[in-house]
Amino acid sequence: MQSMHTNGLLSKNHYSLMKTLTMSIFLLLIFSTFVLRASAVQQFSLEPQSTQAVIGLEKVILKCVVTNKIGELFWLKDSHILGSDKDPQLSGVPRYSIVGDANNGEYNLQIQDVVLEDDGQYECQVLAGTEGETLRSAPLAKLTVIRPPISVSIENSPTLSAVEGIPIELVCRGLKGNPAAEIKWYRDGAVVEGAVYSTEPSQNDPTGKLHDAKSVLSITPTLTDDAAVYTCQVTNAALNEPYKAIIDLDVQYKPVVVIESSHQTVKENNEVIFNCVADANPDTMTYAWYRSDVIIEGASEAQLQKRITKNDNGVTFKCVATNAVGSGEDSIQLNVHFAPFFTTYPEDISVDFGEQAIIECAADGNPKPAIKWTRLGSRVTISTMNRLQFDTVKDSDVGMYVCTATVTGFEAEVHYARLDINSIPVIESKEEQCTELGSTAQINCFTDTKPDPMMIEWNWDDGDMRLETGTSIDRFSAKKEGIKGGVRSILFIEDTAEEDMKPYNCTIWNEKGVSWLMITLKPCEMDMIIFIIIGVVSGSILILTLTVIGIMCCKFRYNRRKKLTLNEEEEEKQSVEIIRRLSDYDLSKEEKESKYNKEYEESKGSPESTRSSHDRYAVPSKIMHKRRDSWDSYDRPPSRGMRYYNGPYSRRHFNDYVEPEYLPYRGRSCHDYAERPRDFPRHRENEKARDDYYKDSLYRNNRYNRRKDEYREREWKKKKEDIIETREAVETISNHSNDSEHNLATDV
Repeated sequence: MQSMHTNGLLSKNHYSLMKTLTMSIFLLLIFSTFVLRASAVQQFSLEPQSTQAVIGLEKVILKCVVTNKIGELFWLKDSHILGSDKDPQLSGVPRYSIVGDANNGEYNLQIQDVVLEDDGQYECQVLAGTEGETLRSAPLAKLTVIRPPISVSIENSPTLSAVEGIPIELVCRGLKGNPAAEIKWYRDGAVVEGAVYSTEPSQNDPTGKLHDAKSVLSITPTLTDDAAVYTCQVTNAALNEPYKAIIDLDVQYKPVVVIESSHQTVKENNEVIFNCVADANPDTMTYAWYRSDVIIEGASEAQLQKRITKNDNGVTFKCVATNAVGSGEDSIQLNVHFAPFFTTYPEDISVDFGEQAIIECAADGNPKPAIKWTRLGSRVTISTMNRLQFDTVKDSDVGMYVCTATVTGFEAEVHYARLDINSIPVIESKEEQCTELGSTAQINCFTDTKPDPMMIEWNWDDGDMRLETGTSIDRFSAKKEGIKGGVRSILFIEDTAEEDMKPYNCTIWNEKGVSWLMITLKPCEMDMIIFIIIGVVSGSILILTLTVIGIMCCKFRYNRRKKLTLNEEEEEKQSVEIIRRLSDYDLSKEEKESKYNKEYEESKGSPESTRSSHDRYAVPSKIMHKRRDSWDSYDRPPSRGMRYYNGPYSRRHFNDYVEPEYLPYRGRSCHDYAERPRDFPRHRENEKARDDYYKDSLYRNNRYNRRKDEYREREWKKKKEDIIETREAVETISNHSNDSEHNLATDV
């Protein structure tokens, strides 16, 4: 019993102890809360955010959460107080209330049955407590109460008539929306930009929240706009699907003309048919055809048929179609091929060893030119592309390359480009150059190494004097110029003196390195080329002098001979006597035979005749010329042999001169007879052919002789008159020896 009593007592004490401990902890927590609340600062953990609400929506909640709230909280709309957290139902503004768990700092604004007037800017404020500052939410929360437009329309719909080229405006309106409706334009389903958009407050709206939207699309109709459908699309946040309005365009346009030809390549004398295909609105049209802008009379249909000649090459045929809106035309020109010409010229290029190099050229022509790359001096085709490419350039690739553009029937077009390898400059100038004292010396320093030099400098007198190209010092100046694909620097020295005859160092820098060459300036001596020129001129003068002397000698001999035969009176008389004797005008038959027999005997000792079938006689040159000029291709001089009797064709004497046209073949020597044509007919075989041959021979001889008949007659008359006048002189001359006569005749 005692133990039970003891246990009950302990349990009661334990309970009292636990109760006391619990109360102490609770008081400690309350005290801690007071201390913490007194030391904490109130602040927003969530501020109201802008939002949208469709008109008629059940409710909208704008959230506002405050941590460690101390002061009183207020909600404001458009800077007007709606109420505070002390009156959560906001009895002053129906449909508005403050909701949320205040223990968690939630003081949200709830709006029931949103109407258009609820649209505005809202703010949550917390007044300052014993300590701290007033809290204001920022930025202001914008509540937009959206309302779809009540209508959308396009002016002048559903069909608008327009004329091509005359601007028109398409106007679309979306009325009484909040916010104002957004408008887009579409043409056959494709978006059209460039419309002018504007808004304005709606009329008869007491809230002032509604707006009318307008979009104006300005277009200049073309023929492609005919039957096009333009759509105005209106969108708004309150709309699940946009509103649409459409309008059709009826565009009247002038004819669009295309000429079709029955031949693609027109050839001479082809019958070609040209068709004038036209599209227009309205489609009632008239037609006219032109050749080189000159109207073709009678061609008033859509088809033209014409035979093409070479004169139509390059001529333009034009068709003009006209309707109520205007006129349209198209033309066709005969196909004309033209020579190639370059549109892209190949250019010189230089690259490093082993790098890639590309040279390009392009040409135009009709037909399309064929491109061919070759190396200068070679006919081997390297490439037929516009681009000539070297993947890794080697020393063997350096050179000049030729781009040739060819069109069949035309001369090829050619252009050149050089490929070089970049390297240290190589100076290609003479180490010794000369000038004349007192003149302006020019010392040349040339390089065609690529890349081009960055700087060229001259120095002399062991480097004491330096001159960069493009500058000058006293009498010295240097100039750079491009020549033969390279660069040349020229050092000018004015009033050159003896002390200027010395070495000059030319130094060239480029991107790859530097090179120099010592060039010595010397006075110029007479060059070997001058000696050659002097020799050539002297030789020419000598040859000219000898030629003139030769001509003068020939002329002197000619005049001397002319005096011996024509101008000397005595020799003329002697010649007349010789002619008289040879012509036998005054000799009797016996005297002639005696004379000529004697001359024949004496002539045996004379030089052998060049004609073996004729005796050699000294015949005056005039008579010989007369005879020679009268010979034709078959006739030879008549024989001077023994007398022959040949019937009616026989000569009076064997030495009488007989004109060839009167001397047939059978009356001539055997030598002449042997030269007749092999087909000459014998008279016994074919007398008619023989007679025809004679007639032809007489005609041929007369043809060659008729020009000289008058001259011969005049010449013989003159000789006969001279013989009569010099008869006494002839008697004196007859006393001379036969040797003298023979020699005189031979000289003449």
